[in-house]
Amino acid sequence: MKGTVFMLRITSKISLPVVAGLTMAAAVALSSGCKEKTAAPASDKTPAMSEPSAMPPVASVSAMPTDPAAVIAIVDGEKITAGSVNEEVSKMMNRFGNRMPPERLAQMRDQMAEQAKENLILRTLLTNQVKKENVTVTPEEIATAIDQFKQSLPEGMTMDDLMKQAGMTQEEFDKNIVLDLSVNKLLTKATEAVVQPTDEQIKTFYEENKERFAEPETVSARHILIAVEPTDDEAAKAAKKVQAEEIQKQLAAGADFAALASEKSDCPSKAKGGDLGTFNRGQMVKPFEDAAFGQEINAIGPVVETQFGYHIIQVTDHKQAGTNTLDDMKERISKIILSQDRQKAAQTYIEGLKEKASISYPEAK
Repeated sequence: MKGTVFMLRITSKISLPVVAGLTMAAAVALSSGCKEKTAAPASDKTPAMSEPSAMPPVASVSAMPTDPAAVIAIVDGEKITAGSVNEEVSKMMNRFGNRMPPERLAQMRDQMAEQAKENLILRTLLTNQVKKENVTVTPEEIATAIDQFKQSLPEGMTMDDLMKQAGMTQEEFDKNIVLDLSVNKLLTKATEAVVQPTDEQIKTFYEENKERFAEPETVSARHILIAVEPTDDEAAKAAKKVQAEEIQKQLAAGADFAALASEKSDCPSKAKGGDLGTFNRGQMVKPFEDAAFGQEINAIGPVVETQFGYHIIQVTDHKQAGTNTLDDMKERISKIILSQDRQKAAQTYIEGLKEKASISYPEAK
């Protein structure tokens, strides 16, 4: 059970972390990683976290009281106020602020408030249970978690950047990481009876989800870009094309690709010797895609023109589409099923806590 990260289905359609603070902030940060637009991707969005538009509709959400001291819910004697809900809503809006029009955010506010209220209720229940069962974490566990968290951040992003983006203070971060670790221990203990799936379960899962194990055709490549600016006239474009052709000749004659990319390329990938990593069809603009998927491995292709400029491409690997076999996927499927079963057991445990707890909504009266 070591290393399990529990995600609880708080509502009918959304899976959220047990504590909607630290982990959600990480998701936002990871979704804003480096995007090499000059490498000509067809789309540079990374949907690492669902936007509020994906939240389930709320049947009836009363307007949030204007008095921040107004009590919205009472969980085992602990009051959740309008002020605390509004604080959570502000953090949500801050996370999505650069990804959604202001008017859309305003429309979603009541829905966010309902979600924030449920998150706070869940957090209170779990915090109380952690205290009741005297669950503790060691300084070493905290240090390890923080180190792993830092390693998961996109290149160039610092912890300060993350906390600013998430609307979180250092004190809140520290509290969240301790609570996340404590709750994870609590739920690990609550789900320890979950057993490994059988071979028959694994086979059934594979047969029912074969599309999940299909591998698309992919190419790994590097390139050098001589960028064309919107203000360039025909003479400037022609000169840049000549420059790209000269670089192509040098590479074809055996020049060091990474060195030339570092020196000549206008793409951010120059920092990695022009390496674009691995991509499949539909991720690059059409002329670039056609050239990359049509080239021989390690060959220096002819100059390719796209809306971004002139590219010299070298394909380093090309894998055809296919489907992984059951034997290939057995270990992965086992982990998937085990994780799903643990999630279900954790959700059952949470529902049990809710049933035993005294939860009331004074403002609803």
